[in-house]
Amino acid sequence: MFFSFIALTNLVKGVPLKKAIIFDLDGTLVDTVQDLMTAGNAFFQEMGFGSFFSKGQHEAVAIGGGRAMIRYGLEASQREVTEEILDYYYPKLLNHYEECLVDTSYVYPEVEDVLLKLKNLGWELVVNGPVDLYFESLLTILSISL
Repeated sequence: MFFSFIALTNLVKGVPLKKAIIFDLDGTLVDTVQDLMTAGNAFFQEMGFGSFFSKGQHEAVAIGGGRAMIRYGLEASQREVTEEILDYYYPKLLNHYEECLVDTSYVYPEVEDVLLKLKNLGWELVVNGPVDLYFESLLTILSISL
C-alpha cells in the first residue's frame, strides 16, 4: 500500500485519512464514445480532411481520448505528428466535443446505484482529468453526483 509523505505525517499527527476512489469518466462511468467520434469528425471536417471515425470501426481510437484521435487522423492524412501539434489541436477538438457533449452519451447501467452505495459506505468519489474543461458539464447534464 502506498502512502504519501503528507498522509504519513497526518497519520502520525492523528489526522484521520479519507478513503477515496478515483474514476475515469469517459468509458468508465459514461459511454461517450459516439459523441467523441462526432467531435473528432467535426474537428477534421473543419480542417478539410473529412471524417475518420465511424461506428463499429473506430471506438477503440475514440475511447483513447482526444489526443489519440488527433494522432490517428493526422497519421491517416500522412501529416506530421508531434507533441506540440497535439497540444495545439487538442483544445480545438475539445471545443467540438463541448458542442455534442451529451448528444448520445449516457451513464452506464448500475453506475448511479454503485456510486450511491460507495458514498453511503463513506468513500470519497473523485473523477480524474481536467475538470475545468468539460467534466463538470457532463456530470451535471447527466445528473451524476460525486
